Amino acid sequence: MKKINLLAALVAGVFATACTGGSSSSPEPTPTETPPPSEALTVSITPPNVNTGVGAVVPLQINAKANVAGVTNVVVDMSQLASDSNFNGVDPTLNCAAVAVSDTNTCYSNLSLAPNSDIASTTYNIPYSYVYNGETKSGTIPFVYDVVAGQVVDGVQINTNYIYGTTTLSFKNTSSATKVVSNVAVADSLSMLTNACNGATLAPDQSCSVTVSPNTVMSTAQLSHQLKAGVVSTVTLNYTDSTIAAYSMQIEATGYSIANVDTQNGYLRVRYQWQNPSPVGSSYNNRDLDTKTGFIGDGNFSQVANEYLGYGFYYGNIGYHGMMSGNSPEAALSDATTFLAWAGDTISGSRAGVAVEDILINFQKVNTFESSVVTIQVPLAAHWFSRSGTTDNNFNLVIDSFPAGTVFEYSSVNSSRSYETTATPSSSYNRPAYTMIVNSRGGISGDFDTFGAIRCNIVTHSCVYQ
Repeated sequence: MKKINLLAALVAGVFATACTGGSSSSPEPTPTETPPPSEALTVSITPPNVNTGVGAVVPLQINAKANVAGVTNVVVDMSQLASDSNFNGVDPTLNCAAVAVSDTNTCYSNLSLAPNSDIASTTYNIPYSYVYNGETKSGTIPFVYDVVAGQVVDGVQINTNYIYGTTTLSFKNTSSATKVVSNVAVADSLSMLTNACNGATLAPDQSCSVTVSPNTVMSTAQLSHQLKAGVVSTVTLNYTDSTIAAYSMQIEATGYSIANVDTQNGYLRVRYQWQNPSPVGSSYNNRDLDTKTGFIGDGNFSQVANEYLGYGFYYGNIGYHGMMSGNSPEAALSDATTFLAWAGDTISGSRAGVAVEDILINFQKVNTFESSVVTIQVPLAAHWFSRSGTTDNNFNLVIDSFPAGTVFEYSSVNSSRSYETTATPSSSYNRPAYTMIVNSRGGISGDFDTFGAIRCNIVTHSCVYQ
């Protein structure tokens, strides 16, 4: 099994003791400076342990957290990862002028491990430094990842053994005889998003592929996919000659903490954000991402368990069950019941640069709509309605936390729809998201890839993206 191990750096604090003399009969107390904790700064990575394989996309988040006030000039040197072809979009350094105490989101970097070949275990010692009490301190983060080669199961070579979010599994016929696939079956813990294997005739060394995503479905109509920790799932190829090839894989789950969320009266702004034109492909490769966002909770929220916001999911009245449709994104800001609002559809090619679609969660209205709610879940999904001239799947998920009293305005600039504010976010989370579905039918009838969910505990003011 492959693992990514990150050990927290333990950096010794500095302390000084000043001594003064006194009379022999009654020595004066010795004044001392209180020593700080031995760990002035903790550098870590999320997730700390990952089993991965070729072709699996594994999002990572490097965090620097201060354990005492006054930690500045934090630098994490990631040049080794930036030069590693198995990583995607790694900045060579992480620089933070100051790091807040106990806030992992003030100094972080998002990257993705996407192995493209079978390699042995790779070990890095990632250097970091910071300034505390006027002195520069340094250390390293031991960082190890392994990539396990594709496995052969009953004459079929399978190119990955780990799933995080969406993963494409490639099945290669390694036997000397031609095989015909009757169908592919997946366990209940998986959804099959694409299937190019059904009916495929595979000569020796020929391949077919399926795209799957881990999920737990609360009901068949609900969009409530979620990663499950420590679950072994199975994909089975059934052949026309009555033979089978069953493959088991481990599914892991990791939650990325969203810091400083006021789940009583504050806000979360969720942004689907992509680049037009795409950095990959032709110069005319503008893309149109269609988004689909839901809301799951107990009590009154059962009314919206099967309802979603996004292109094609319009409602006929304002404030429908507290979920404001794109019919009036401006009215959602002042409507008394709208706890979840969508800023509207952003159209392909209408804006060069960063294209945005926003969702705004108003926690005061969440608690008014259902005062007894303890936990909520906001499932996130998307597909590419158009993705001309490019194979680029990437877009970013940006989650900003805002305090109570923040004032938002609706904005539509060149059809890029968003909720804007001059307030500074209490915390911000930004990482790549991926979907394998290309040029789907769009709207309510289209196929969507659920790439994660935001889960909040209202009582403990804690939210994670998983």
